[in-house]
Amino acid sequence: MSAPLVYAALASRRARLLAFGVDCAIGVLLPVLISIPTRLLYRRMWLPATAAAAMAVLAVLAYAGCTVYFLYRDGQNIPKKLIGIKMVKTDGSRAPLWKLLLLRSGPYFAASLLVLSVRYIPFISETAAFMFLFCFTVDNLFIFRKDRRTLHDLLAGTVVVNK
Repeated sequence: MSAPLVYAALASRRARLLAFGVDCAIGVLLPVLISIPTRLLYRRMWLPATAAAAMAVLAVLAYAGCTVYFLYRDGQNIPKKLIGIKMVKTDGSRAPLWKLLLLRSGPYFAASLLVLSVRYIPFISETAAFMFLFCFTVDNLFIFRKDRRTLHDLLAGTVVVNK
C-alpha cells in the first residue's frame, strides 16, 4: 500500500506548466547564449577553437552542477526554484537525489541521447523524434489528473508541492 499523497500542498498546474516553460526556455536559450560569445571570440581569432569549445562545455557543466546541487539541497531544479515549487516523496519527505536524477530525469536524458544518436538515419530519426515528442507530451499531460502527478512522478514516487 502506498503512502498518502500530500494534497494540501500540491503545486498548481499553472505553476508546473510555468516551470516547464522556463525549463524549455533555458534549454533553448542556454546553448544560444553560450555559443554567441564563444563564436565571436573564435571568429576574431582571440580564442582557439578548443578553448571556445571548452568554455561552452564548462558553461553547460556549471548549469548542470547548479541543478544537481539544488536538487540535492532543496528538491528543486532551477525553474522550480524560480517558481517556488519543489519535488518531494509522496509522504512529503525529502526525495533522494538518485530518484530525482535517475527516475525523473533519466528517461528523458536516455531518450534524448537515442534521438541524437539516430539523427542522420532517414526515417528512423523522424520516427524517434516523433516518439520522443509523443511520450514527452503524454507524460506532461498527466498533470491534469487529480493528483497532478506526471508519469515521471509516478515512476520516481514523487509529487510536486509548493515550497
